[in-house]
Amino acid sequence: MGIVVIGSLNMDMVVRTVRAPEAGETLFGQGFALSPGGKGANQAVAAARLGAELTMVGRVGKDTFGGELLEIMRQEGIHIEHISVSDNLVTGVASIVLEENGENRIIVVPGANIELNVGDIQKLTSVISSAEFIMMQLEMDLAMSECAIPLHIVTVSRLF
Repeated sequence: MGIVVIGSLNMDMVVRTVRAPEAGETLFGQGFALSPGGKGANQAVAAARLGAELTMVGRVGKDTFGGELLEIMRQEGIHIEHISVSDNLVTGVASIVLEENGENRIIVVPGANIELNVGDIQKLTSVISSAEFIMMQLEMDLAMSECAIPLHIVTVSRLF
């Protein structure tokens, strides 16, 4: 079945600036961009672009960012049928201040990502166990990751 990525999907809001502001200070920035992100989504896109068959497991909100992330994943050729949509929380976002010297400061609001749980993973036993590989970033609930690992025990004979 290829690779299953279990992970986060976020919309990154990147502000470019000469330097980050001090507490209470306001500065003008040099640029702004919205960029799809989340460690899980980034891994999925990278692997898909390298030619892997990819299935993403995650959760987004029922909002503009969630719809946009789903469409981007679809355009990248990633199977998205296991990305669920939250009725309760918005899509995860990351606010990134990027200084011209390359330093950054990031605040992540996980949003719908935190709703993905052990029960969701248990419902995907056949999907996870039939994958050649699973990828997780430990950015989400550790119990969820611990639940997924035994569902996908890789033996030497499966690798060769």
